[in-house]
Formats: sequence, structure tokens, C-alpha cells
Amino acid sequence: MATEWHDPMLDASEVASMFGIAERTLREWTKTGAIVAPYRFGRTPKWRQSELNQWAQTRNQK
Repeated sequence: MATEWHDPMLDASEVASMFGIAERTLREWTKTGAIVAPYRFGRTPKWRQSELNQWAQTRNQK
């Protein structure tokens, strides 16, 4: 039987809250490539939680 993989998609307010930053800062990070690129659903950006966790781990190792 196949195992289901649940990887939540987070919106900008959830990502900003996750990192303790303002949504404006998140938009700047997105523009400059300082954070993983979001997926776009129409005009709405969403980030995979697993990709953000991995990005945060590599950022903390530097």
C-alpha cells in the first residue's frame, strides 16, 4: 500500500509568522532570491513547508 505524503502549502502570512518577519520582508526576500521560490496559484504565492524547513536548516549552518 502506498504511503501518502502530506506537505502543507503555506501562504505569506504563515511563512512570515514561521520566521518571525513581516510579510513585506518576505516579499523582499522573494524578490531578491534570499528565500526559496514560492509556487504560484494565480497571483497567490505558496511555499512548501518541507522546502522552507530545509532552507532554514541550511541557513542556520552558515
